[in-house]
Amino acid sequence: MYFRCYSTQIICSTAVGNDGLCFWEVGSTTNNNTAKCRLLSCADIQNGTSISVCQAALPSCISNGTVCIPKAKCSTYTTKTACNFGGLDGICVFTQSTSAQAVADSGTCTLMNSCSSANNDQNACVAAQDRCSWSPASSTITSICTNHTCGTYNQVSGTCSRFFNWDKQSQQICSMINGICTATDPSTLKQSDCFKFSGYTYTWNSSTNKCQVCTKKDQPNGPINNTINDTNNTNTAQGLLLTFILGYLMI
Repeated sequence: MYFRCYSTQIICSTAVGNDGLCFWEVGSTTNNNTAKCRLLSCADIQNGTSISVCQAALPSCISNGTVCIPKAKCSTYTTKTACNFGGLDGICVFTQSTSAQAVADSGTCTLMNSCSSANNDQNACVAAQDRCSWSPASSTITSICTNHTCGTYNQVSGTCSRFFNWDKQSQQICSMINGICTATDPSTLKQSDCFKFSGYTYTWNSSTNKCQVCTKKDQPNGPINNTINDTNNTNTAQGLLLTFILGYLMI
């Protein structure tokens, strides 16, 4: 709700309401010639040709290259400027329109769902550089966005350790072998490297002297077992008490 006391342009123009920045809307045919103080929207921001201008005024806004617009899902964007910023749903991939009437930097925008989906969009591929590697086009090959290898990840990050696949459900372990960052089977790691290099998913087995995947141990004294033990202890105590009473009555 807005504060009712913001009834003048001077107060409204510098005020912050309970729900955000205030904006003085002058009277016009669109509001029945009734000036009012309302919440600032992206469309109210002046000179919104750049992301920085829009974000400085209202963090929930971005630019489409012409005006400020609300940040939304990738599929709602129609310009390269907005698409390159990213959507509420993730990294966006821009595809330039090939229509004869299309203007520069206008087209479709989709959610990036794999490295290869950004083969023609360097900005999207670089935005996902923790998982993807960009190779620009040359006279002999087209541009391509591919899954990292240990070598490409080492070049981008400066480290030779591990990286996730696209959906982050698995990871590739890497280690330096003869000065080259190489894909490594975690079971071959040394004891000193096993836990850390595997991303804390492997541990050293001293009985086999090998690095092995971490497994969940059963808890012998868990809640269920404790309940069983408590029940057994209770039954034992009740049995002893009954024996004592019967023995006393027989005296």
